Amino acid sequence: MARQLWLLASAAAAWPLDVPAETSFGKLVGEVSVTAGEHLPSVCQRWLGVPYAKAPVGSRRFATPEPWEEHWGVREAKKHGSACPQGANKSAVGSEDCLFLNIWRPKSTEKDLAVMVFIHGGGFISGAGDSAFPGPVPAWLSNTYDSCELAAREHVVVVSLNYRLHHLGFACFEEGTTNFGLEDQQAALRWLQAELKAFGGDPAQVTIFGESAGGDSVLLHGASRKSTGLFRAGIVESGMLGAATRQKATQQTERLAQRVGCAEKSSMRDCMRKKSIAELAAADDFQFNPYGALPWSPVIDEVHFQQHPATLYKQGKVNDVPLMLGSNTDDANFFVYLAYINATLPDAKYEAFVEGLLKEVLPAESSLDSQELARLYELYPKAGDDNKAVAGRMVTDAVFTCKGQDLAQDVSKRRDFFHWRFDHRSSCIDSLTHMFHVNFPGVFHTLELPYVFDTPTTNLCIWSKEERALSSRMQKMWAGFAKNMTPGTEFPSYAKSKQSFVFSTSDALEEDYRKEYCKFWKDAVYDKYRSEEELILV
Repeated sequence: MARQLWLLASAAAAWPLDVPAETSFGKLVGEVSVTAGEHLPSVCQRWLGVPYAKAPVGSRRFATPEPWEEHWGVREAKKHGSACPQGANKSAVGSEDCLFLNIWRPKSTEKDLAVMVFIHGGGFISGAGDSAFPGPVPAWLSNTYDSCELAAREHVVVVSLNYRLHHLGFACFEEGTTNFGLEDQQAALRWLQAELKAFGGDPAQVTIFGESAGGDSVLLHGASRKSTGLFRAGIVESGMLGAATRQKATQQTERLAQRVGCAEKSSMRDCMRKKSIAELAAADDFQFNPYGALPWSPVIDEVHFQQHPATLYKQGKVNDVPLMLGSNTDDANFFVYLAYINATLPDAKYEAFVEGLLKEVLPAESSLDSQELARLYELYPKAGDDNKAVAGRMVTDAVFTCKGQDLAQDVSKRRDFFHWRFDHRSSCIDSLTHMFHVNFPGVFHTLELPYVFDTPTTNLCIWSKEERALSSRMQKMWAGFAKNMTPGTEFPSYAKSKQSFVFSTSDALEEDYRKEYCKFWKDAVYDKYRSEEELILV
């Protein structure tokens, strides 16, 4: 540690701390950043809180983002911009003036570097480009997505961004556009196409990557006609490919409007534009559920998506870009155990849980037949006093594992595709779960993120030698895919091998993981209801 501190001090003294970049809008003054991390110190240059679009306030609320046009002369870019508004039920944080991005690059004079643009998760209702936990959380714990290590070690430009969330991002009115949050992401990508060379990046080598709702976003950009040409590859971490019908999204928006006194349809949008963020948040009564279902989500709007995105992938009507997709072994444990915090899930409640899941994954008025339902309980049998473990396994299979494999089989027929599973739980995770007073067992949702960014302190971790090596391998493969459209020779193409790569302290290859279970979901749900637009989760 003493040596690391000495190296940090020496590095800070060796270079000017201010780093200018000449953009179309004037000089942007960033800074040198030095990280200690779990490896040797890394040195990068960074520009934080860079506006890419006008603040979506007033008449720009519930509207397509307007490009940034102001010439700033000289602008300091050393602090993250505000997170977008998030929260509900009388609790809200963030500011509508939130359309900022952050840029990291190695401390060098390299040009035409590959670019990795990260889209944060949070169920389209929370999160920010610098933090998974906006609000009064210590920076050392919340800054999950600090990209200095990734940029410096792998010699890539890394970008993160904010986008509108909740009703501000995905409200849907009878007239006009929707999917404002997705359009924010597209606006950021267009800004980067014009400005990347100022930061040493190559606009022709942009890869987008994201986790959870960010992984959803990557897949949605793959299916959106308005994203064509803005990126050349995508990496998906535990994305679900969810989308709501325009009818459902409009009804949800109308219910919110009624609660804030804006029931008149002809003036609904203008009326809601006059309400404060606090008023809208207080009226948004979404409920957390154990299925990973999205309270506000992208919409099948006929502008970005003519059909459900899953159908577009099945039919090959998507942007022709290679994908690298995977999930965590026990993703849904996060949702199930949080929903039943300090409570058990006995057999009687388990039956209600199963009914709730089926309502989420099946179209309205649809159901499993008696044989299918019997098979489901055979695969996921009742466990007596507490069924949280089997419930977590069921949701993980239905929403993440099996759906990812199904997508892999479809997409790999037409383009290069790499499939993976993250299967490592650090011994220090118990400290994190104790902090939140709930034990999330297994390799749950988000656990791969510190390894992608090399930010172990956000999980209160000090890694072992093997875990540091795992992080290095993942960073090299993520960046390798961004540079060369392949994560490396040891990671085979799914299109050619049907093999998936398993990330752990001892990596492995596998075929047909959870084969029997995935066959059930494919036969009973995915293929049976593929053409139904109301099939929200799959």
